Amino acid sequence: MFARGLQHSLPYLRMKAIECLPNNVPPSLSDLIAQRMTDTYEGVQTYAFETARRMNDPRHRDLALSVLKKAENEWLQRAANDIALKYNARYDAVTIWASRIAAPQDMNDYLPHHIIQHLFDIIVGPNVGGNLVVPKKFDSAQKMREDWLHFLEANRSKIEHGDIFRIADLPHGLGIHSSDSSGVSVSPERE
Repeated sequence: MFARGLQHSLPYLRMKAIECLPNNVPPSLSDLIAQRMTDTYEGVQTYAFETARRMNDPRHRDLALSVLKKAENEWLQRAANDIALKYNARYDAVTIWASRIAAPQDMNDYLPHHIIQHLFDIIVGPNVGGNLVVPKKFDSAQKMREDWLHFLEANRSKIEHGDIFRIADLPHGLGIHSSDSSGVSVSPERE
């Protein structure tokens, strides 16, 4: 029954089939879940990634990284990031995030905010407060992206081993600064 639903031509029925799966996904369905992780419909992909959280399938690592490179949906980005980290693809995930740094396209474009937040969480840790700066213009986004990629390459082995960095030890150009509060604030760069 599940296999037929996971292969249905209607995205809604594929999504519902995934939603109805038991907590312990039968191994016979693992190939179909992996296929749905790259489904053409974002909702199906997101449900598949949520299901993959409950599974142990190393193939999910590369699927997550592939989706993370191009996903625009915040929920799908978060799920793909979490699966990549689950399989110790910390350096790969943070490199993808850094390569996606861009200035907002308009006032409703929050992708740059999410990118900086994910970089912060992976490099500094999710339980630390800080001020995060989002580039406003193409040139500053390009410079920040280059600074991040240089920092990541220089610290590759530390990142791969799971090291967490202190904000004070990070280069200024990464857009991460200390804060007096325990929270995280994200703001546009100052002109």
